[in-house]
This record gives sequence, structure tokens and C-alpha cells, in this order.
Amino acid sequence: MKIIPAIILIVIALTGCPSAVVQVSDRDIAGQYDGAWILTATRTSPIQRIGTWRVDCRHNPFRYRMDFEGGAAKISDTQTVYINSSGEFHFEIPTESDINVKPSSQDQVARKNITIIYKGQLNAIAGSGSGTMTAGVEELNNRGCTTEFDVQKIQL
Repeated sequence: MKIIPAIILIVIALTGCPSAVVQVSDRDIAGQYDGAWILTATRTSPIQRIGTWRVDCRHNPFRYRMDFEGGAAKISDTQTVYINSSGEFHFEIPTESDINVKPSSQDQVARKNITIIYKGQLNAIAGSGSGTMTAGVEELNNRGCTTEFDVQKIQL
């Protein structure tokens, strides 16, 4: 009877993870999420632990606007991100920013190569959603400061 758990694990591995970056081929083409959406930080812990590391997560609250058209939002001159037909979005922005982390028994150090990771879910009917933004530290497998945010659709 050990075959069934193995089959379940294989099925899970083959179906993929819903938190993967949404690709252009998976974007919502129906337009149900088109329009302007505001992401507003709602909660973060000032010091967060990742294993034996302490991460200084004190930063200013953010408010960020995303404009979707045809399931795509341009977030810079060079990067476009996508939302799928279920309202899920996940995108990553590589940076060379610093973040303060320290092992619990050593002096604090600053790390570079931070990846900003946005993951969330929008509800087209309610015009709202939520998600998380993580400042992922490369040396910590892109784990880092995580902030929760709310999303509201705005009328222009």
C-alpha cells in the first residue's frame, strides 16, 4: 500500500505549484482584471526570523499601483507581469538593494541581490484582493521580509 502515497507525490510534482510566476501564455485574456489596482501594505513584523537568521524588516509602508490590460501590467520599462484567469499573480523583481540580516550569534551584515516577490489573488467581482510582498535574500533562498497587502480596484 506504499504505492498510493508515491503516486500522490508524483501527481503533485507534475501539476506544479500555484505560486509559480504567471507566464504570458497563462494570462487572463478575458479582461476581467483590466483596470487600475492599488496595493497597500497592511502588516509586517519589524524583525522576522528565517531559520537562525534575524532580518530587519523596518521600512516605510508602501502603496503601489498596477494597471492591468489584457492580463498584463507593465511595471518598468523592461518588465511586464501577468495575472491568470483565476486572479492569481506572482512576479519577481531582481534588485541590487541592501537588507540587514544577522545570524543570531554574530554581527549584523547587509546583503545585496534582493528579489522583490509579489504574490496575490484578485477578485474581479468584489474589486479587491490581498497578497504578500517579500524582499527575498539570495543567500536565504529568496526568503526575507514579508509584508501583507490589500488590493482595491480604483475607478479612473
